[in-house]
Amino acid sequence: MANCKNDKVLNDDCAYPKRISVVTPVYNRQDVMHRSLQSSLSLVQSGAFFELVVVDDGSSDGTLHEIESKYADEINSGQLKLIKLQHNAGVSAAKNAGAMAANGDWIVFMDSDDWFVVDSIPSMLSLMQQQRNSAVLFFRCQDQLKAELIGRPMSAQHLTIRQMVNNGTPGECLPVVKRDSILRHPYPSELRGSEGLSYLAMLSAGDSIFLS
Repeated sequence: MANCKNDKVLNDDCAYPKRISVVTPVYNRQDVMHRSLQSSLSLVQSGAFFELVVVDDGSSDGTLHEIESKYADEINSGQLKLIKLQHNAGVSAAKNAGAMAANGDWIVFMDSDDWFVVDSIPSMLSLMQQQRNSAVLFFRCQDQLKAELIGRPMSAQHLTIRQMVNNGTPGECLPVVKRDSILRHPYPSELRGSEGLSYLAMLSAGDSIFLS
């Protein structure tokens, strides 16, 4: 009998994917973060994901108090892990802190103003199973008002260093990264962004990056 949480979605003895943590950085996002956080928590509670890690990046607008009060039960139960940075360090540092604190084998970096399309989760987990040897999977994001993908059309493929250097990340994507890969190649905190440099380092090291 499988005892990991993903079996409710895949029903595959949880061979793969292994535990998945969602990491969401927040900085002065008191009024816009709740749909994102609730979306992630619903998937944790359903068993699709393992935990939500929220990293408060030195907010000054009440974001931290809002999370602590509104999600106290989820924090106490371990569904939501709250990391508090003393000073605003930038999104790269916040993501790195979340990856360090996470217990999952995979990290889903979800922005605080985006949310999951629940109907797509089984397909997402199935692709993670198929691409288990990749270090990163980019899942295309959808404009829900227009019901279309953001960015130019591209076929599913393994990305090359040349493509990443010339074109960057294609469109707006949700990055799903193996935790050991992001710990080996953390985002450049000093640049407060530029996550693509870490993906280039992974490709240079022989890791694979797949675009859904």
